[in-house]
Amino acid sequence: NPVEQFYSLGVGGKGLVPERDNDTYGLGYYHLNLSDDLPVALNVHSEQGVELFYNIEVTPWFHLTPDVQVIVNPGGGFQERDVAVVYGVRGQVSF
Repeated sequence: NPVEQFYSLGVGGKGLVPERDNDTYGLGYYHLNLSDDLPVALNVHSEQGVELFYNIEVTPWFHLTPDVQVIVNPGGGFQERDVAVVYGVRGQVSF
């Protein structure tokens, strides 16, 4: 198994904005340790990251969720990247 240990923690809630009780938000953190059994040539060790999202109820059937992720040592340190910032937007339509 390439993953030796994985830890995660998250918190979330509803309605940060007054009169928007059906909106939700969340903040999560993870830490991933990669196995020492992986080939040394890969030069991978561990990575960790944080994600923040806010789910907006545009209508009862349509939700829009922007989020941002910050990843330290993405890929476990492969190719010497220090930090990656990933922005995203997700739309959900319920029929």
